[in-house]
Amino acid sequence: MTKILSKNVSFYKKITEPPVKEVDLYTLLTSDRFKDSVEKVRQTKAVKGKEAYDQIKKSLPSFTVSGTFSGASDSSLLQHSGLICIDIDRKDNLDMDNFDQLKEIIYQVPHVAYCGHSLSGESYFCVIPISHAEKHRDHFRSLQKDFARCGLTIDTNCINVGRKRFVSYDPEPYINLKAEVYSWIAPASESRPRPAQEKRQEEVDPDTLARVEAIADYCERELIDITEGYDNWLRIGAALASLGEAGRDIFHRLSAMNSGYDYGQADKQFTACLRMDKVHVGTLFHIAREHGVTAAIDFKDITA
Repeated sequence: MTKILSKNVSFYKKITEPPVKEVDLYTLLTSDRFKDSVEKVRQTKAVKGKEAYDQIKKSLPSFTVSGTFSGASDSSLLQHSGLICIDIDRKDNLDMDNFDQLKEIIYQVPHVAYCGHSLSGESYFCVIPISHAEKHRDHFRSLQKDFARCGLTIDTNCINVGRKRFVSYDPEPYINLKAEVYSWIAPASESRPRPAQEKRQEEVDPDTLARVEAIADYCERELIDITEGYDNWLRIGAALASLGEAGRDIFHRLSAMNSGYDYGQADKQFTACLRMDKVHVGTLFHIAREHGVTAAIDFKDITA
């Protein structure tokens, strides 16, 4: 009966570390195992504010709704769960007078299998079965449009298949074990506009692309953030923009190593970089070398 949510997912003791085991998602969502810890974190936010909350929440475990992973990045996906998770935050839906009754609205959406409070206790997350796991991002963009039609804005960061979420507790979640599988995929021109896409369609040298991807692979495997600082991040974006749209996903992969990563912000930044004067991709190699990726020229030691 719990089949739609009984999927193996990866469990992380700390959000910055590799997964330690696989757990059953339904059991995790319905357990009160972390109730005391979650309530302590919520109390900290209420009394001491967001800064204290952001620090203490890092002590809690996290998990990946969309599958099992060997590491901390999207590229380390082992098996997709067939599920996608979206966040509906109060700060993005301030015009909703009945935000506290969101579950009653979600009840009308036949595709939602689970809806409960997130760690903060002020927002919600929903788990939705999807028909094409390999089109995870396309399904997300389509869900964005569907929820927007209902007057709801969903967090853009949830587009990442490897998106981790902290454990939470909700004594009265909405659960629909007969949820319909979400299958709609919006047309590419509708779901993924790229205003600057036609500006740069240069052919990308395969060897150069392989070197750049090797940097991203290494940073993800070793949990290295080379994007710290806005100026540094901008230079990396400009260097990757020299590859045209081929650099966008790599920019996201590198940006995701930073604790302040926001998908929407990073995507807008890369689009802006496409409009800027070109910076040679060698700038990325230089920055990578400065952060300990010493084989930035031929990458023999990180691709072996």
